[in-house]
Amino acid sequence: MARKRSLTARNLFASLAALAVGLVLVAGAGARAGTRAASKPISIAVLLNSSANTYYQANLAGAEAAAKKYGGDVTKVFSANFDAATQAAQIQDAITAKAYQVFLIAPTASNVIVPQVTQAVKAGIKVACMLSPCGSNPNGMARQIPGLTTFVGYSMSENGADIAEAVVEACAKLDPCNVVYEPGDNTLPAEVVRTGSFNAYLKSHPSIKVLAEQQGQYLAGPGRTAMQNMLEAHPDINVAASSGDQMTAGMAQAVKAAGDSGKIKLIGNGASVPGVAAVKDGQWFATIANVPWTEGYIAAEYAIEAAQGTPLAKIPGFVDDLKDTGVGTAIITEATAGKFKAQWAG
Repeated sequence: MARKRSLTARNLFASLAALAVGLVLVAGAGARAGTRAASKPISIAVLLNSSANTYYQANLAGAEAAAKKYGGDVTKVFSANFDAATQAAQIQDAITAKAYQVFLIAPTASNVIVPQVTQAVKAGIKVACMLSPCGSNPNGMARQIPGLTTFVGYSMSENGADIAEAVVEACAKLDPCNVVYEPGDNTLPAEVVRTGSFNAYLKSHPSIKVLAEQQGQYLAGPGRTAMQNMLEAHPDINVAASSGDQMTAGMAQAVKAAGDSGKIKLIGNGASVPGVAAVKDGQWFATIANVPWTEGYIAAEYAIEAAQGTPLAKIPGFVDDLKDTGVGTAIITEATAGKFKAQWAG
């Protein structure tokens, strides 16, 4: 049985709306509202892990929607192409440019960019991080850098456990149940946490055997190649899972090419539009809910509010964006896929 999550994200939007109304009614809030209307838009730089990955494209779309509503302007988008050193240099360049009041960062490696984020905060830039935290702890669910506006995302250890729990459900009464897994890139701190949690969860299920693990680089092409390699080495696979829907799409291509469709249960992560559709159609066994558009939206809203003068004491240091998936659980199966509204293309 999938672990339940409290259904509060929908309420979060209601709370945010109520907060906005309440701030207008209290003393001093009129000045804030007036600032939104009269001042130039808050300039925003979005620093993505990769602009080619559709999860981060959805982060950007959410941020742009919030910027339009709350008085911001996304004036520059950076792509690190999954390279931590590149992202650190991009943050430094953006600070030096003195052209942005807000940074929205989807970190490549949360620990690598600590010096640059610290410098940005000291320069008066409001920084919000999406999906992964900015800080030395890749699984930290709090404001790790003094002055950071907020982190909007979820626990990578919980996400890894959710993927593993879906594997347990897919294995059902199979004994043994042979499993292969594709993490994205285990050189990245957040992925290390997620992979560790995935493997730790399955240790309590001795009938489940993880036969192989090969990185899929968060894209369908490398995901397909990795799956082809694992199929050649292990013809008796029962379940194949990954840490990203795009990789699972590649795995599905490899499974089909090998003539194993229907034999191997596929599990994704992220609940993309095609991922949820594949689950609904019975092509995949499950995908795990993520809400990247919501991440970008909430991160941008809070960062813009901070730039407009809202003190950090009124802004949460962490927002768990997976509190409400619409189905009461993070694990999206064929029975529940119709209730979940996917937020990204995949």
